[in-house]
Amino acid sequence: VYGAPTIILDPLEDHSDSKQLPISWIWYTISFVGKSDTEVAEKEEASTEQIEASLCVEWCKACAQAHQSREELILLEEEMCRSIQFSTLSWHAEGLTAYAAEQAYIEHAQAEAWTN
Repeated sequence: VYGAPTIILDPLEDHSDSKQLPISWIWYTISFVGKSDTEVAEKEEASTEQIEASLCVEWCKACAQAHQSREELILLEEEMCRSIQFSTLSWHAEGLTAYAAEQAYIEHAQAEAWTN
């Protein structure tokens, strides 16, 4: 039945003994089964269509935020990979400079040993 509650559960009831995580608030729907739109409008100060539309809007916002968070994570991982690649070139250049300096010292020491 369209508009029927997804789950019949009292959100104020204590579920601490449950082994499962609590159900998200989005799944608690107001029971409109058997009520006319005027009864719903009087009780909720909004029509069924307005409530359903607002829930759809909230769901779309949450979905967009989740997609944006995933995209930011992908971009962050790519940025870190590129940062490491850039640093690797710098580290390699430093290593070559240190190796060249060490080899120059060794060659100079050998030349000194041959001349003395």
